[in-house]
Amino acid sequence: MKQEAEAFDHLGWAKRPQSQNAWDLIVTEAKVDPRFAAIVEKHVADGVCDEALNLQYVWSFAAQNYVRPAWYVRANGERAA
Repeated sequence: MKQEAEAFDHLGWAKRPQSQNAWDLIVTEAKVDPRFAAIVEKHVADGVCDEALNLQYVWSFAAQNYVRPAWYVRANGERAA
């Protein structure tokens, strides 16, 4: 039982944000917790968010990958990848 608890990633939700609310909590916590700061840095490097910390992608369990969130709107003739 103890091994299961040790193997569980308690920050998994932060490593794969699924909503703007989750992202807002991650960014807020990153100001005081270096573990969350490292997660934010990785998300910036991976393009999950931009340099201004605007969320660009959310984790989809169905797709098992990052996808554009439902609220994303293309602007200036941007094309889908």
